[in-house]
Amino acid sequence: MLPPLHPQQNPVVAGIDKLHLTIPICHDLAEVVQSLFGISINNFSKKTNTKKLKWYATTYTLQTTAGHTLAAIHTDPRGQYNNRHLVQIHGLTLSDSSYNALRPLSIDHILTTAASYNANITAVDFYIDVFCDLVPLDDLFVQSLPRTYKQFIRSPFLRDHKGVKTTPRILENGIYYGLQQRNSCQILAYDKARNPRQDIYSPANPLKHPWFRFEVRLKGQTAKQQATILLDFASYQAACSFNNPDRPAPTLQTYIAGQVSRYLQFVQPTSKRARRCPLQPWWSHVLQLAGVGHQGPSRG
Repeated sequence: MLPPLHPQQNPVVAGIDKLHLTIPICHDLAEVVQSLFGISINNFSKKTNTKKLKWYATTYTLQTTAGHTLAAIHTDPRGQYNNRHLVQIHGLTLSDSSYNALRPLSIDHILTTAASYNANITAVDFYIDVFCDLVPLDDLFVQSLPRTYKQFIRSPFLRDHKGVKTTPRILENGIYYGLQQRNSCQILAYDKARNPRQDIYSPANPLKHPWFRFEVRLKGQTAKQQATILLDFASYQAACSFNNPDRPAPTLQTYIAGQVSRYLQFVQPTSKRARRCPLQPWWSHVLQLAGVGHQGPSRG
């Protein structure tokens, strides 16, 4: 049985924690900022970048009074082939946190506006949050050890790289899956309450419920390929229902949860062939609560 939650809170939700967009410099930056965030670019702090930052000469940053960054915009591109603004939207901007002065700012608005400016997505973090005791994190620590991770964890980011094993990195509050390189895609599985970098609780005011996160960080060409659908999601929904009007169209949440499932599978090691291994029951339950529906054996 699931533990009691806030009446407005679902036990499992999916969303976007970070979004990087590039927009052609033919679009006026002040107009882009006003359209995306609903505020003037004058609210951003402007600085001239040093030569060590190769790609852009100017950066605009929007921060809270507590020092949390909501967004960073890099412009005045250096180099003859770089003709786009870079807009980095942090997860706090898309949250309901009291730290977020821009709330409510919906991801639907961001994506629709970005598409109108012919944007590309160069990085995106998809997540599934679990607000109940479904996640056996201590078991995942054991399953992610070098001697066992290939039996229990299926992910394209854990494939051997140049003959070297890509072993998970186990931390106090969770686990990293994937190469520890700047431009590499990664997955995080962690307990928010154990993360010292999270300003979500204090010893005097602890969390009232569990909070586990599974986060898929896509970068570069992988992000561009997999996230293009987000910029025209209505067409994707229509295509999914084409010739099958009785089939419910995917929502943005179910699509995101499906993306997490695509890159991360916790399986029962019943076979040496990954595609024959069924999901662990708790993970299957999480995906169903996130709206992914019935999940078959892993194909990772």
